[in-house]
Amino acid sequence: MQALAPLRYLIRPLQIEGALFIAVIGVLLGLARIGGLAGLSIAVAAATCLSKYAFIFLDHLADGKPGGPIFSWEMANPAGEARPWLYLVSILVFVTVTELLSAVLGATWVFALRLLCICLLPAFIAVHSITGSFIEALNPAAVIAMAWRMGWGYLCVLAVAVVCLVAMQLFVLPASSEEEPGLRVLTLQFMPHVMHATLLAYLWLAMFAVLGGTLFEFRNEIGYDAAHSPERKQARVDAEQDVQRNQFIDRVFGEYRSGAYINAWNSIQERVRASEDALAEYRWVLERIATWPSPRLANRMVQEMLPLLLAKRLSGEALGLVKNRLKADQAFRPATGEYTLKMAQLACDGGDRPLARALLQDFERYFPDDPVRGSVVHLSAQLAR
Repeated sequence: MQALAPLRYLIRPLQIEGALFIAVIGVLLGLARIGGLAGLSIAVAAATCLSKYAFIFLDHLADGKPGGPIFSWEMANPAGEARPWLYLVSILVFVTVTELLSAVLGATWVFALRLLCICLLPAFIAVHSITGSFIEALNPAAVIAMAWRMGWGYLCVLAVAVVCLVAMQLFVLPASSEEEPGLRVLTLQFMPHVMHATLLAYLWLAMFAVLGGTLFEFRNEIGYDAAHSPERKQARVDAEQDVQRNQFIDRVFGEYRSGAYINAWNSIQERVRASEDALAEYRWVLERIATWPSPRLANRMVQEMLPLLLAKRLSGEALGLVKNRLKADQAFRPATGEYTLKMAQLACDGGDRPLARALLQDFERYFPDDPVRGSVVHLSAQLAR
């Protein structure tokens, strides 16, 4: 299910780039826990890096990029990524304003308002990350619309956030409250702090990873053009393919215009033989050359395509090609009398009697003494009734 697809992003922080970052943050926070006053500055620096990396990680996954971003010293610059500070200030302002409103609205309404805003916080972050505008993220209509378009995927994000926050409360925060003597840094008692800090870093990144993954998985629903989406990759492949095809058609046209019909046809045949899907190759080439002044090359191509189409039971497409060729050139016929009869019979069975009669017209002139002549006479008589 698409709604559960974001859950696979829970393991993305554990890939090599994210895992190395989590390990480093775990060690730094572990040192900060037992480092006394010096540890406070380490804790602030580590928490800042973790908050910034979380948003960078979110953008990385929302764009559909593989792996994870590699943390650099530029990311450690406090002024380099403003979103953590904006959200910190916004949360402080929101808590202060709702605390003042509690005297007017009452504790129950304030609690409900805070719960609603907490539930919309991922959508708030999503709008900011996609639009790049903090002002746009302050628009309640845009935030609610984002959550609505993500549908069940948004509920998945909220569920993961709740589980991660509960896990932090149960397994991380209680351990952080224990007092440990600073002189025992090199003892085994240092390891529990590192383990809890590492878990904290993972859970924090996991929430952002799932949100970023949800934005990517629901990019069509929210109208987000991810930089590394399959659609963009396919567009690049199609663009490169169009360039190659245009060059090929230009070469074939040059050969054909100069009167080297055999060379032009051999060029097409070489490309078709090198292709994994001969029919698909014939289709796009025919589309390009169908309107050329002389129908000779297009006629030959349709003659080659008919056996392939009939073998795949694509009789409707085959009849359409034959009908178009007859409009472009009344002298067109399939390559053999047998296939001419087959196409006429298919046209007759499909109710297109004019096409069947056109194919059988002057059959003796195109296919003299053909073995299927008797069947052609019988079908022509049937069509004449």
